[in-house]
Amino acid sequence: MSSPTNPDFPANLPPVGPLAESWGIEPTGSGNERLNDGHAEEKGEKTRGQKFSVSSDLIEQTRQQIQQLTQEIQQLAQREVSASEFNSGFLSRVTAALASQGGVIWLHRDEELVPEYQINLDTVLSDLTDDERGLHQALVHRVTTAGQPVIIPPCSRGSSETPDDNPTASLLILVPVTVGDRRVGSIEIFQRPGGGPTTQRGYLRFVTQMARHFSSFTQREQYRQLQQREMRFEQMDRFIVEAHRELDLKATAYAIVNEGRKFTQVDRVGLAVIQRDRWEVMAVSGLDSVERRSSEIKGLTHLIERVCEAANPLWYQGDDAELPPQIEEPLHEYLDESHTKRIAVFPLRDESSAGENEKAQVVGCLIFEQIVQTVDNQVLSERVEAIRPHATRALSNAIQMHRLPLVPVLRKFEQAMQWFNAKNLPTTVLVLAAFAAVLLGMAIIPMSFQVACDGQLVPDVRRDVFAPTDGLVSQIHVDDQPGLVVKANSPLLNLSDEHLLDEMNQLEGRQRQLEQRIEALRKDTVENYARLTLLEEQKLQSQADEAKTELEAVRQSLKLKLKEFKLLEIQSPIEGRLVDWQITQKLYRRYVQRGQVLVSLVDPSGPWHVELSLPEKHLRHVQEQASKGHPVSVSLVLASLPGRSFNGEIEWVDRYATVDPVAGNSVQVRVRLDSENLPPEVRVAGARVSAKIACGSRSSGYVLFHDLWDTLQQRVLFWIW
Repeated sequence: MSSPTNPDFPANLPPVGPLAESWGIEPTGSGNERLNDGHAEEKGEKTRGQKFSVSSDLIEQTRQQIQQLTQEIQQLAQREVSASEFNSGFLSRVTAALASQGGVIWLHRDEELVPEYQINLDTVLSDLTDDERGLHQALVHRVTTAGQPVIIPPCSRGSSETPDDNPTASLLILVPVTVGDRRVGSIEIFQRPGGGPTTQRGYLRFVTQMARHFSSFTQREQYRQLQQREMRFEQMDRFIVEAHRELDLKATAYAIVNEGRKFTQVDRVGLAVIQRDRWEVMAVSGLDSVERRSSEIKGLTHLIERVCEAANPLWYQGDDAELPPQIEEPLHEYLDESHTKRIAVFPLRDESSAGENEKAQVVGCLIFEQIVQTVDNQVLSERVEAIRPHATRALSNAIQMHRLPLVPVLRKFEQAMQWFNAKNLPTTVLVLAAFAAVLLGMAIIPMSFQVACDGQLVPDVRRDVFAPTDGLVSQIHVDDQPGLVVKANSPLLNLSDEHLLDEMNQLEGRQRQLEQRIEALRKDTVENYARLTLLEEQKLQSQADEAKTELEAVRQSLKLKLKEFKLLEIQSPIEGRLVDWQITQKLYRRYVQRGQVLVSLVDPSGPWHVELSLPEKHLRHVQEQASKGHPVSVSLVLASLPGRSFNGEIEWVDRYATVDPVAGNSVQVRVRLDSENLPPEVRVAGARVSAKIACGSRSSGYVLFHDLWDTLQQRVLFWIW
């Protein structure tokens, strides 16, 4: 029931009822006719006894207001609104049109007549005793059962023939509401006392007309409810059929969650079962597979474990005040991951498997989540309770079948045996015959066997120029462009080494000092020859010899440093073409170390060859072909010239395997190439080459599936044998 006021209806509406009563205006369904057929007579009666005068403008205003309210009720009855919204709008407008004290909409609920919506019911019945309230209830019930609209004066007592007692102080207008042949309720209006019989009959006709709109809306509402109920029954039937369609555990789980989501109208449904003594989320609606290692699924699994340990369903609507701590913590962890706003977790207990004193075993757990959609708790509970026993039974049967030994093998065998029944036997025989013919052809028909690998184009004459010593690149003598041809022994670049210059300056200074000392000792010996004793002369000679020895060592060191200084000027070792790009940007004013590759030179006019990275699993095929004594031919195609192929022969195969970043463990194979047929524009060192090595002929089956056969031998047959 609702409050006495209607916020959608204007509170300043003039008292239409008293105006109609004073002037004899009789509002009908269209609002365009007078309520009284004998209007002139009653108008004369009212004119003789009236105590005030009413202008024609007020009469017209009252008629328009009644007409507007009537049209609003008609429009409201045609709209797709809820029953509570219609009851509120309907009764508010009817009581406003009659300026009555209030009213009640009585409807049958569970074989009882209850007030579905009321305005001022408690106020009207406030002065009545319990017995008088019972008389009023009996009056409404009798009128609803009889099916005839009545007007009962206030504080009246009925006779034995018409026991209609009205203990209230209001004029009661009771109009039954019928849908087809069935009485669904009544509309009761508490009208103010007074008014003549004609006016009261006008009230009754108006309410009767409005009751027809109420009946029309009720009929459409019941039809809509029947449609919804029928749709629910169809969804329920589809859920039962899909849940029990198969005994495969995974298929049953997905049928339960997908059909359960459609039936319950929630955003997501999940199903968890116990696998190997631990909970595992088996299926989630809308997903083809479940990633059990994700943090969201792990959080849901933890929550399911806690709920099933508590043995009670979990209903979370945003309030966790009554949740136990062992459930509250995993619940919030999962909500943070999934952003779910409402969640319900229902353990599924198989009651049929429990004995008299045994507790029903939990076979699974259903999870209902609402992220955007909002389903009423009562509606969701009813829908869950409707599907839960069927989901439990279907899941229990699937689990029992899944636990039987060799069930997957027997199921596959059963599917295979369907090909050998009488209906499919001719087709099966034809398929097997065709398959046998294909196998025989693959074993007999030979095919050219070729091993594919990749490599690169490499010139025979190639020189890398290394840094002979540590230093700073101070000057570059070649133009900054790739493909530049340089002469042999022509300067390429210069290095500078300040440390080397310092050492050379020190050695040169030391050399001059020693030379001057030797000259001074010689002069001192010559000039003082007569005055020197033998001991002094020997001492001067010894100092001169020591200075000469040191001078010779300094000269040798200076000679070595000069050789190092000459190495700072780097020259081209051969006449060739530069293959480097942006030499100035890479090397100028850069410090290089001894042994570092500075530039590379190739001779494009000379011979070229191809270096292939042969996967080691194909090495035996090439060696077998080479052991026959004939050159192993190779077909080559360059990535820069895909429309033309070249021929070559294997020169040698390396005996050391290396790790190639693309081919993996591989062996280097050198292929001799006819350079005369190689166009100059594709002679690029390092150009990518695709090759096919001819390894004779084998059976077509081996040629097509040799990789599979080699893997089977290595991974399976080796460990079996």
